Amino acid sequence: MSLVNYISPNALPQGDFIALPSFVYLRFSHKQIKAYSAKGTLTKGLKTSAYEISYKNLNRSLKITFQNQFPYKIMGWVETFYSGWGNNRKSLTTKATLKKTLHIAYWEVNSNKDGYLRKELGLK
Repeated sequence: MSLVNYISPNALPQGDFIALPSFVYLRFSHKQIKAYSAKGTLTKGLKTSAYEISYKNLNRSLKITFQNQFPYKIMGWVETFYSGWGNNRKSLTTKATLKKTLHIAYWEVNSNKDGYLRKELGLK
């Protein structure tokens, strides 16, 4: 079996299952590090597809949009969750969209003098 079969979107879990959310999310939201009930949904479009994982008990969802063809480049994502407690609790959404990619040796461009690349990527 080729590597493509292992990373194929068709291999993503769908329906109800148990999953370990992002450690960053768990830490920042002061949640216990453990596996939570989740539901996965794969929606296929003409050029892109989207995989959504929802954690009902965490009131959190993450939807990742990617190209349909290998290497299934991620085009963006949307994460929604609740932050805060009591009357100050509110729903927050983070959205990211791929603007541009550079095919460079990233391990060679990690100093301050390489900051111009942030502008080239539309990050500054």
